[in-house]
Amino acid sequence: GGWSSAGEEASAMGSNKGVEKVVIKAAPSQARQVCVGDEVSVHYVGRVHGGHVFDSSRAREKEFNFVLGAGGVIKGWERGLPMMKVGETARLVIDPELGYGKKGMPPKIPPDATLEFEIEVLNSCKPIEKEVVEESESNVVAKEEDYVRINLVVKDLEGNVRDSYFQDNTLELYMKHHVAKMETNGTWRAGALLKKLVEQMVLNEKASFKVYEPIMDKHGNKPFWGDGAVELEIKLAVIGRDEDVNGDGGVVKHKMSEGQGYEKGTDGANLAFHFRIMNKLIPGGRVREKTSEGELHQHQHANKRNDCLSYDKWDQLVISDDGDIIDSVPPQAQRALEDAEAAKKSRENDSAVYFSTWESGKPASIIAGFGETCEGLEDALMSMKQGEHSVFTIREDYGFAAHDGQPPCEGLPGDCALIFEIQLISIGKGLEHWNLSYEEKQREGLRKRMRGNEFFKQEKYRRALKLYDPLVSKTGYFMKMPQRPSQAAKAQREAAEIAGHKIHNVANAVAHAQNAPDTEDEKALKLELQLPSLLNIAACKFKLGDMRGVIDACDQALDLQPRCEKAFYRRAQAHAAKADFDLARNDLQQLLQISPDNAEAKREMAKLQKMEDEARRKAKKAFGGIFKKGLSEEGEEEQRSEGGDASSSPAASSSSQRVLEPKIVEQRDFEVEPNPTRAQVKSIKKFQIPLPDVAPKVRIAGMYGGDDGDDGDE
Repeated sequence: GGWSSAGEEASAMGSNKGVEKVVIKAAPSQARQVCVGDEVSVHYVGRVHGGHVFDSSRAREKEFNFVLGAGGVIKGWERGLPMMKVGETARLVIDPELGYGKKGMPPKIPPDATLEFEIEVLNSCKPIEKEVVEESESNVVAKEEDYVRINLVVKDLEGNVRDSYFQDNTLELYMKHHVAKMETNGTWRAGALLKKLVEQMVLNEKASFKVYEPIMDKHGNKPFWGDGAVELEIKLAVIGRDEDVNGDGGVVKHKMSEGQGYEKGTDGANLAFHFRIMNKLIPGGRVREKTSEGELHQHQHANKRNDCLSYDKWDQLVISDDGDIIDSVPPQAQRALEDAEAAKKSRENDSAVYFSTWESGKPASIIAGFGETCEGLEDALMSMKQGEHSVFTIREDYGFAAHDGQPPCEGLPGDCALIFEIQLISIGKGLEHWNLSYEEKQREGLRKRMRGNEFFKQEKYRRALKLYDPLVSKTGYFMKMPQRPSQAAKAQREAAEIAGHKIHNVANAVAHAQNAPDTEDEKALKLELQLPSLLNIAACKFKLGDMRGVIDACDQALDLQPRCEKAFYRRAQAHAAKADFDLARNDLQQLLQISPDNAEAKREMAKLQKMEDEARRKAKKAFGGIFKKGLSEEGEEEQRSEGGDASSSPAASSSSQRVLEPKIVEQRDFEVEPNPTRAQVKSIKKFQIPLPDVAPKVRIAGMYGGDDGDDGDE
């Protein structure tokens, strides 16, 4: 909020020996008073009185936490904060002696400065005691942009369990917004306490926290376990962030549970997995996991039988617009809720689930990297670790509608994104690219290329590129491990050390790691697999508008086959599309030298000439005469200043129309070696270029494809 008006300030002001408080936003009713000894969380903006901002937690997007009374803040805060309540926002005006005093804090805070702080109290409570129950070897902590999934048990201080629903189920907390989601259509806004506790934990750690008083958030909401001191036993199961798997929004990942180790699916690995396809998240799909498939099955059958959701105490947790919690729902309201839910379900599909392998108990499996399933599902699986459970939103162009194989079921919509819930059960051994035999390279490489060709013919260029990549990349099928130093080199090194010579002075003491040369069979196999793949990669990238990629692929193809006509042709097309006409012409000329009767090359050369003429015409229309006009006007002005009339003689008239040459105003020459072995400066010249007195008018329409009759904007 902004500053209060004068009348509001007068009614909301308070003071405490050098600290003046002005309420900007009042605290909720029954909010807790801040006390000395509390752990306090605030947002603040600090200003020099009537001047500039010198510090702000809001600019850092991270609240400030401290223990009040422990000396971690200035004296003005120690006196001013006990006048505030949780949820309140106020301005504290602090005298210099309670701030930074006579020394100040240069350069931001001058000496004897009166300070203003706009402070919002987010939380204040008695110190919370933590005890680690199960240690973790991880060092991963939750950040502001993350969400976490926790298991939670609420006990009293004597150890008696008060609530254990989230012991087997999972509660999801969004760190930045302090929001804990509990049902599909409901949120619990009192998540500030859980965030405070999770920030003290690492992934997979289990800890117990003793909380001695109920902690309300800034809206006045209390935790769902009610009043009184409690012990919270928390297991931090997941730290995640919605991940864009391919970088284009086609496959977005939301992690439900962590996997094992670090290994992910690789090319050629057999992946076994359970998955279901939904048009929306089932109740609790991202928030409240069911403990087993049996529980989910029973839940779905109850919904079909009653044509309504099976409400439990979490469904009955209602938050009013004012932030108050209603703990129970009256019977008549309960029936109204059930009727409304039944009406809603009748307007939607009978079931949100199109297909599920969990129903049959038989997992699905694919060989990764060969296009056996839809692109989005394959990309999703290869981003997962063994045992991981995640939910993916897969766009329609990555789904089964864009796949050439048989979909898992009938009736899958092809015009919208779908939800895939996946649990990766096992990861088989993939192809070790560095250790493939000649026969394996030939067999698997040909299989990969033929599958890529199928996608290429179907104009699915993005998918085709993924199939071709292992055939041409440095870490692909033709990757070789560096050779180790030979026994002779090792013996030579040992002899040098015994003799006392420095290693770097002994020639060939250590053989440099180099790849073994290709055999004739391997060279032939590269021509068979890599060359056509590179040419198709160039064609795919041209269709996708990646001209730099076209040029790189053609360069690699020409390294394999220096007289490859298609490589010259496609590289020329890419250069022409980038308006590099000289490079394009050079490629076409080399192509015509190889094949003088190539009709396509001749047509491309004629097309190139037209493109170049058009570009020159547009450039001339856009910039022609700009400097000529300005320099001519300057020449006329110089002649007038010398007493002549620019229009009195033909010579003066012609002189006024020519472009003035730049003048050399300074020159330095240097002596250089006759046959230099390095770059040297021969001379330095400084020029003076005449400029027009007024900015010329520039017509830009032609440069951006305007019609001939369009004069454009001046």
